[in-house]
Amino acid sequence: MVERVRAAQWLAWGLAASVVLGVVGPASAQRTPATTAGALAADDSNERIDRSSCVLILRSSPRYPGSGFATAGASGLADLPALTTAMTTTGLIDPAAKTALGLGPREWPKVVRIEVGPAGMQAVRLAVSVDPGPNALKQPDPAGSLMRALIDRAKVVVSQSIDPRRQEVKNRLDELEKRRTEHRALLEGLRKRLREAEAHGFSAMSGMPDPAVQQRRQVETELAAKRPRLQAIKEILPRYASQADDLTEALKGLVAARAAMVAGLEKALVRGKTDPLDLLRARAELAEAKVRAAEGSHYPTFSPSRTIRDELVSLEIDVASLEAQLRALPAPRAEALKPPAEDAQLLRSELFRAQNEENTLENQYQQARREYEQLASPPTLVVLDGQHG
Repeated sequence: MVERVRAAQWLAWGLAASVVLGVVGPASAQRTPATTAGALAADDSNERIDRSSCVLILRSSPRYPGSGFATAGASGLADLPALTTAMTTTGLIDPAAKTALGLGPREWPKVVRIEVGPAGMQAVRLAVSVDPGPNALKQPDPAGSLMRALIDRAKVVVSQSIDPRRQEVKNRLDELEKRRTEHRALLEGLRKRLREAEAHGFSAMSGMPDPAVQQRRQVETELAAKRPRLQAIKEILPRYASQADDLTEALKGLVAARAAMVAGLEKALVRGKTDPLDLLRARAELAEAKVRAAEGSHYPTFSPSRTIRDELVSLEIDVASLEAQLRALPAPRAEALKPPAEDAQLLRSELFRAQNEENTLENQYQQARREYEQLASPPTLVVLDGQHG
């Protein structure tokens, strides 16, 4: 299970990287170079090598319009370049090699070669070569067994790749729903005040209210709009703050584990208990992990907690500023405490702005809802008939 989660995280990272680097169409899958894993030299003249291959296609959710195939850049779906990268990482190959061939991380690279390359605009070709060696493996079809194990794990990774994006959209949808509710209450209050102002018949010709009283009411109105939202954010922020950045933590853990492996091999080499080649390979894997960790830190990610904390700070500053203004205003006279009629024209302008904001919020909400519904079903990995030999 740990390997599957890590592989899903690498696939999600690959998707984010492809979007940042401009992967926005299925044709980009053709431009993605083939990737390989394993140190075996798959020479065609070597009849001892067992080979298997197949073609893999990503089929998207039926909710998506179009041809029915997942394309690069589709929201939340694994794209072909990300799948190509994921299928040649040790996080996916190590458990598959252990299950299919009984070989560990040090043994399988010596007898295995895995190649994943483009096979058209919407598919990739997976080729597996296995050299049984002088001590033949127990499996009658070692390459086919390893290929099937890789495909099984890739299917799990693909099915899980949609989960982070779905949760991200769900958080945004909940936030928009809350803002819609608050904005509708604000609109209803404005409409009520406008009706009262129009019924009273107040206008600039009938006299202006005390400027200090008018300013006080304006400040109180702004406070009445900001305080409820500030309180709501304080209540929900702990829930978001407890969420950890899984990808960042996974990358840190990977770097730490590989650094520990290098340190252990260096000590073993001093005692003459390990092969220098193993130490070089471990150092190369450590360098690769550090590069991935550095690259991952440069890609922008959606962070609900960061957005909410920024808004919390902004609201606290606004509320504190308005309260200070309110305290600095002179105390109102007794006759000024009676609520005067408001200027209907100003209320109409404020209502017009609020209605425009409501339309914008509604469009954002409907877009997020459609996106959430589209992410209801994960993509599937379709396997075409392959070749064995």
